[in-house]
Order: sequence, then C-alpha cells, then structure tokens
Amino acid sequence: MTFSVSEKQSIYAVRASLFRGTVVLRVLCVDDDPGFLEMLKTLLKKRGYDVLLAGSGMEALSLLEETLPDVILLDIMMPGMDGWETLRRIRERGCRVPVIVLTVLYEPEYREKSLAAGADAVIPKPVERAILFKTIECLLNDA
Repeated sequence: MTFSVSEKQSIYAVRASLFRGTVVLRVLCVDDDPGFLEMLKTLLKKRGYDVLLAGSGMEALSLLEETLPDVILLDIMMPGMDGWETLRRIRERGCRVPVIVLTVLYEPEYREKSLAAGADAVIPKPVERAILFKTIECLLNDA
C-alpha cells in the first residue's frame, strides 16, 4: 500500500498524539551493521516499540514507500548511500518524521552537517540507552 505525503503526515500526527496510549509506535532503524541493528531491535522491543530494520539507505527509502514510522534512527557511515544522502532524500520527499542520527562521527562539524541535513537530534555511538530513549520520547512528545 502506498500513501501520499499528506496521508503519511496525517497518520504520523495521529500516532504522535496517541503517544504513551495503547498505540504501538514504530521505529525504523537504518545501519549497515547487522549486530548493531539487532541490539537496537532488542532494546526497542523491550520498551514496547514496533521495529523495522534497514541495512542501507536504499532499503530505508524503499520501506518508507510502504510504511511510515514514528521515528527514524539513522547511521551516517554506510557504504553506497551514506546517512546524509539518505536523510536528504527523506526530507526531499516531504517526510517530517523525526530522525535521530546515531554515529561515531560526533565532532562538531559532523554534528552540524547532520542537523543541516535535517536531523532532529544526533547521538554518539556507542549509544547510551537512557539518552536514546529520552531523545525519542522528547521528539515524539514535541510532534
């Protein structure tokens, strides 16, 4: 099933308004490291999130054609299409889903580049669970 941008935005708004209710929120995790993806999946599922996994930027863009997550966790250093290009393409499509960049590239210039590309937050790897969950909650509550 394919949704228009306005339909996706409406779905996102409804999900966000029901945050902490009975609706299960969906997180799309994008990273080329299968071990890291599995770790994220385990952590997020324990907190009650529905989790989608993508091993590349292209796979993430393909998934976004079919479904709309409530938040996206995105790695920067990936082969082929890096996270900045993936993020640029997500935003070009009009998708306003909050994006949290998870990266080892946490120097100020890389953080600025991520935010300029459209990221809502940048968290360094290795990821601290408390920071990750607090950031997700804050972004979803602000939606």
